[in-house]
Amino acid sequence: NPPINVSYNKISTRKKSFSSQDEIRAPEKAEVHVCDMGGVAAAKMILQPGWSWSTCIKPVVGGDSCQARHVGTVLSGSMSARHSDGRQETFVAGDVYVIEPGHDGWVEGDVECVALEFNAAAVKYYLRRAKLVLRAESHPRLTRGSAEPQGSALFSKFTFYYQLQLRHQFRLFYRLCRSI
Repeated sequence: NPPINVSYNKISTRKKSFSSQDEIRAPEKAEVHVCDMGGVAAAKMILQPGWSWSTCIKPVVGGDSCQARHVGTVLSGSMSARHSDGRQETFVAGDVYVIEPGHDGWVEGDVECVALEFNAAAVKYYLRRAKLVLRAESHPRLTRGSAEPQGSALFSKFTFYYQLQLRHQFRLFYRLCRSI
């Protein structure tokens, strides 16, 4: 049998800096610098003392617990996570972690926590979120110029303020993901 020629359209190396990231997210008491590395998202999270998923993120996205999978390392400070099964772990500088969906997380102590996370699923997650926001923009029950939506299941998990704040970022990220 003749050898099969398979050509891959891969770049052998990629380099980006968190100082020239693709996106900055700034939920309450946090700053997240995101670099899209072509199917893998790299994020530098700077979480302030007092940050927790349940108080800073849950009011925006809803749900009982964080449904994202996190793979990363703590550079400085410390954070804890409690899974819905009751297991709790504290992560300090130098620790590498995997936190499965179904958890709450928070910063320990009075020092900010800086962590790096890498996630291949993040690109798909934000692409889905971007499509939802773009669909929401054209929803007939949304009154332009109004401070609140006029009743729609589409907004049940997102506050109107959150949708307005991130609309532009999602459009850019959606375009980037469509080109991949």
